[in-house]
Amino acid sequence: FYFSSVAFYTSNLLVDYTIQLYVILFILFSLAGLGPGKLSALGSTFSTEWIVSMGLVTLVPQLCELVLEYGAVHAVRQTIGGLLSATFFFIFQNKNIAESMKEGAKTGLAKYFFTGRPSANQHQTW
Repeated sequence: FYFSSVAFYTSNLLVDYTIQLYVILFILFSLAGLGPGKLSALGSTFSTEWIVSMGLVTLVPQLCELVLEYGAVHAVRQTIGGLLSATFFFIFQNKNIAESMKEGAKTGLAKYFFTGRPSANQHQTW
């Protein structure tokens, strides 16, 4: 029931805040002359986030399910082929949820727009 409770929406709001903070810090470090190369030389883990991010790690369950259902070649092709579109989808989804949480906290009202999607607790295949 995580996806239909307050924790999911709060988690998306916190992800939105931390991404904004991350980008601001990255820009400030770049303006200060500390690029990813210098940060890694200083022993900072700030530069490794670009290589192994949670988005890439969360592809593993989807890839495993596709391998079991369709085979390895089809799974890799479909996963890599949908990477860009999935990235844009989840960016917009996260921003929508975060903005709705902010608006709900400000006004005390929660607007509902019927989208025709099924219940959040049903498993949908990839």
